[in-house]
Amino acid sequence: MGTKVNHDLRSNNGHTIHLPGEIGGDVGAGNLRIPNVFEEDDVQLYPIGTRLANGNRTYHYYYAPAAIANTTLAIANYNKIQIGYALSYDASQPAGSATYKIDGSAAGTPAKNAYAGSYIVPFSALAIGRPQMRIVSNTISAYDSVYTTVYTTVLTLERPLPVVIAANTGNSIYYSQYADCRSAHAGAYQAFVGVPACNMTAAHWGWVLTWGPVFITATSVGPGYAGYARTMVFNSDGSIAPSNAEWVTGVASHQIAGYCLDETASVTSAGDQWIMLTLDP
Repeated sequence: MGTKVNHDLRSNNGHTIHLPGEIGGDVGAGNLRIPNVFEEDDVQLYPIGTRLANGNRTYHYYYAPAAIANTTLAIANYNKIQIGYALSYDASQPAGSATYKIDGSAAGTPAKNAYAGSYIVPFSALAIGRPQMRIVSNTISAYDSVYTTVYTTVLTLERPLPVVIAANTGNSIYYSQYADCRSAHAGAYQAFVGVPACNMTAAHWGWVLTWGPVFITATSVGPGYAGYARTMVFNSDGSIAPSNAEWVTGVASHQIAGYCLDETASVTSAGDQWIMLTLDP
């Protein structure tokens, strides 16, 4: 089913590593070394999404395709949900199978294990609903006897299919939210994943804070500017503002960042900008 590293959880100076479950062939699998989160990696050392607990702070391992130069602004997930894949078997896929073949017409020709750690939902019309499973690994894309004009890829799933999947069933694949994180936000449609632990060079790997106390740059509207104004949300640039700042258009529906840890003296002063980040524990 893929690489499994079974080990006792241990605390190393207050730090504990949690490797992602059921991922085969991912780079860094089995690495339990406690990292320095304030240093970037020029080569991948851990599986994407690896969790590091440090007291009341939590970090996750991520990839930055572009440079990141501000550690007081949140970074966003740029991965797109991949949809429209078709089952490439010319017959239905039986229940109990742990492999699943899709064609590459929707997203080109994925490399070996490009989908490791991703999630898939076959659009099954059966009454039991749509099974949601993690992808453990995938083979190198290749032509087969069924399709000669598009590439096909065989996925290994975390568990056998619980239902029959009909031929040519569409699927939706979701990559890890930590596989492509950037600070140059292209509009208002990316979700924020956390605050980078250090500045990053383009095409490097590092750690992003997802839970715990953190300093995030605020707008001119101060966190905790008034009594009970505790909930903080993200602006499109990764800064924060109080969720009840009615004069900021639409801010009440922005993504929640966490809650204010302190207060400020006035509405126009950013004040102390520490919040309790509450994204991914």
